[in-house]
Amino acid sequence: MNFNKIHGYLIVAFFCLLIYGFFSFYSPELYGNDSFFHIKISELMLEKGVITEFPWMQFTPLNENFVDKHFLYHVYLMPFTLIGNLSLAMKTANLILLLACFLFFYFLLKKNKVNYPEIWTLIAMSSSTYFIYRLLLGRAITLGVLFILVGIYLMQEKKYKEIFALSFVFVWSYAAFPALPMLALLYAIGTYFAEKKAEAKIFLSSLVGTITGIIINPYFPNNILLGFGSDLRAAVLRENGMGIVEWSSVSAWNFFANNIPIMFALIAVISFVFIKKLELDKKAVAMFFPLIYFLILNLKSIRLIDFFAPLAIFFSAIALNPLIKEKKYFKHMMVLGVICFVFCGATVYSSFETVKSESEKDSFKPCAEWLKENSEQNEIVFLWQYDDFPKLFYFNSWNYYSEGLDSYYLKDFNTNLFEIKEQIEKDLNKTDLIKTEFNSKFIFIEKTGDLTKKINELKNSDKVKEVKEWAGCAVIELK
Repeated sequence: MNFNKIHGYLIVAFFCLLIYGFFSFYSPELYGNDSFFHIKISELMLEKGVITEFPWMQFTPLNENFVDKHFLYHVYLMPFTLIGNLSLAMKTANLILLLACFLFFYFLLKKNKVNYPEIWTLIAMSSSTYFIYRLLLGRAITLGVLFILVGIYLMQEKKYKEIFALSFVFVWSYAAFPALPMLALLYAIGTYFAEKKAEAKIFLSSLVGTITGIIINPYFPNNILLGFGSDLRAAVLRENGMGIVEWSSVSAWNFFANNIPIMFALIAVISFVFIKKLELDKKAVAMFFPLIYFLILNLKSIRLIDFFAPLAIFFSAIALNPLIKEKKYFKHMMVLGVICFVFCGATVYSSFETVKSESEKDSFKPCAEWLKENSEQNEIVFLWQYDDFPKLFYFNSWNYYSEGLDSYYLKDFNTNLFEIKEQIEKDLNKTDLIKTEFNSKFIFIEKTGDLTKKINELKNSDKVKEVKEWAGCAVIELK
C-alpha cells in the first residue's frame, strides 16, 4: 500500500475521531432529544421487523398508520443495538457515519484538485458551533450530509444512473430528501452559466429517483400525507408559536457568530473576487447557486446548517484554490489560514461548552422506571409536553403515551382532544378529563420552569391520588 496516497485520509480520520469521538463520548448519555427515539425504534425493528403500527403514540395518526421517514437509517442502526447499551450503540453508529462524511469530503476535494485538502477538511469539521452540535445528535443528519456530498460528486461526474439510485435511497433514509433534487436543479443551472451547456439530465435523474422512492415505498401512500406532510407543515406554517425550535429562523448576528469560520472563508472569496478580480472557475460557478439557496434556507431555519456548512467550505476551497497555487498570494493565504484556524479553535471550544451543558440527559429515567413497575403493560401515560416522548419511550416501552414527536399529531388525530388538552393546561380543575378522554390515570411532567409550579398545584388537587417526584420529572397519579 502506497502511504503517500492514504496519509491524507489517515490525518482526516485521526482528527475526526479526536474531535468528534471526544465530544460523542464525553457524556455516556445521548445528546438532543430525537436520538432516543431513533435508537429505540431500531431495537424494536430488530425484534419485530418492519413497523406499520405505532401504539406508543396513542392519540396520533401514527398509531394505526405508522410512517417511518428514516427507514433505511433505522435499518443501519439495527445491528448496533446488539451492543446492548443503546447509548453506546447510537454514539458508535453516528461516529462511523461522521468518519465517512469527512473522509468523503476529503476525497471530493482531492477529485477537484484542491490544494491542502486536509486543512480544508479540518476547517469543515470545525466550521460552525451549530453544525458540530447537530452532527453529534443521533439522527439521520449525518447520513443526509453524506448523501449530499456523494450527490455533488455524482453530478460533477455526470453519473445519471447513480444520481437516480442515490435519490431513491435518500427518500427511504431521511425526511430531508428534497434537498438532493433541489441541489441537482441548482447545480444544473450553475453548470449552464459556467459552461453555456444545459445539464437537464442531472436534475431529471434526481427528480425521477425521488418520485420513484416516494411511490415504491413500504409506507406509500401514507408517507405523503402523514410523513412528508408533517415536515412541510412544520417548515412552512409554524402557526401560533407551535413550531419546533430547530425550524425557527435566526438573527443575522447569531448566524454570523455561530458560523465565523464559514463567514470568514466566504468573505475572503468575495474580497478576492471584487478587489483582486478573482475569476471563479467553472466548478465554483456551478456550486454558487446551491450555496445561495442553502444560505437563504439556513437563515429561515437554523436546522439547515446541515447542508449549508459543508457546501460553503467546499465552495470556498475550490474558489480560492487558484490563488493558493500562485506564489504571489501565498503569504496572503497563510495569514488567512492562520486566522481561520483561530476561529475554528474558538468554534470547537464553544461547541465543547454546549456539549457540557447537554451531558445530563437521563433525568427521565427514574420516572420511566417507576411507571414500568407501577402500571399495567400498554397502559397510557398522559404527556404534559409532546416532546417528552422520545426519552420516555427510550427508557420505557412498557407503557403507551398520549402523543409525541410532532405537536400537530394530536390535532390531526382529533381536534376535540387537542382542544381538551389545551383546556386542561389552562385549568387544572379539568384534570379529570385526562381519565375520561385520554383513558389515562398517570400524568408525566418534566420539572422545568413554570411546569414545576404546575406540579406543586397538582399536589393540592383533590383529583390527585399521589405525586412521585425526582430531580428532573414527576409522575402524578389521578384518583
